[in-house]
Amino acid sequence: MDNSAAHIAARFVIHFVASAFCYLAALAGYRFVDSRWPYWTEVSVPAVLVFAVAVLREPFDVAHGQSLTKAVFDFISRGGGLAFTVWGIAWLKRRNML
Repeated sequence: MDNSAAHIAARFVIHFVASAFCYLAALAGYRFVDSRWPYWTEVSVPAVLVFAVAVLREPFDVAHGQSLTKAVFDFISRGGGLAFTVWGIAWLKRRNML
């Protein structure tokens, strides 16, 4: 396994962007199921679901040879990507742009 800083940085960017796309897919599914939920659940529930999948995935990767450093940066990048996406969605909704 490649543990170089460049490889970890590339994974950071990939996971940051992928978490945003996963959040948007979960949000679309959540709205498809029922759109009568309160606003805070519409923003938070998809983020929690996406992060829960990431939390369940990383121990499996570490158990099969991934370094702990990569796992920590994966958590940080996924959490950061979700936080940024949730902030962006909330910002757009507050300005009635979404």
